Amino acid sequence: YDTEIDRSRRSAIKKIMERDDTAAKTLVLCVSDIISLSANISETSSSKTSSADTQKVA
Repeated sequence: YDTEIDRSRRSAIKKIMERDDTAAKTLVLCVSDIISLSANISETSSSKTSSADTQKVA
């Protein structure tokens, strides 16, 4: 809050999202963590796709 409001500095992403800056800028982003929701999500979505494909063929 202090950096953004008092010193008038916002992140590049925030400026772009608020349309105060162009999205054509080159950004370098640092990934600090990747959070996996669950392995079951991909299995569920792939099984739904498989059953949908089977129904289309039948």
